[in-house]
Amino acid sequence: MKAKARECAELAAKAEPMTRMFYEQAAQQWLAMAEQMGFLEQESVYRIIRNRK
Repeated sequence: MKAKARECAELAAKAEPMTRMFYEQAAQQWLAMAEQMGFLEQESVYRIIRNRK
């Protein structure tokens, strides 16, 4: 997810103003999801469910 955020940030740097805003927002959303996954992975219940496969 952090790699996707970096990719979006790189695209934003090269994009036109209107497109840049889209990529910047996408980068922020990817970073927020990565942060949420970090919190989620700290929960033992989540790890148990994830490892049930």
